[in-house]
Amino acid sequence: MEEINGELFETRGAMRRQVFDYIKMDENRQRRHSAIGTISPEAFDARMIA
Repeated sequence: MEEINGELFETRGAMRRQVFDYIKMDENRQRRHSAIGTISPEAFDARMIA
C-alpha cells in the first residue's frame, strides 16, 4: 500500500505495473529470504561477489 497510497492512475494496468515494479525492484531486494539464510538478496549478492 505504501507505494500507491493516494496516487491516481489512468488505468488499472498502470497501477499493476507500478506495484509489480515496486515488489520486484524494492521490496524483494530488501526483504529477508529464508531460502538464502535469512538475509536480503542484496546482502546475498554482495557476499557472493566478495
